[in-house]
Amino acid sequence: MRHVIPQSPGAQGGLQVGDIIIAVGRKATKTPAKVVTAINQHGVNQPLSFEIIREKRKIEVFITPIEMNAIDWR
Repeated sequence: MRHVIPQSPGAQGGLQVGDIIIAVGRKATKTPAKVVTAINQHGVNQPLSFEIIREKRKIEVFITPIEMNAIDWR
């Protein structure tokens, strides 16, 4: 992760700058596009598992995606 938007679902779920997402919904994701596809296929308002590498450790966090227009981008 290069950026984590404050108060976003990712921030609230525990994602941090420097995290590497390796799976979404317990399915391997090798590119940012695959992460987006997995989130879109899952839908919004339901918790989704993200496996990440942080400081050489694999951990799992749960994030509940929301509609993009629900984020205050200011």
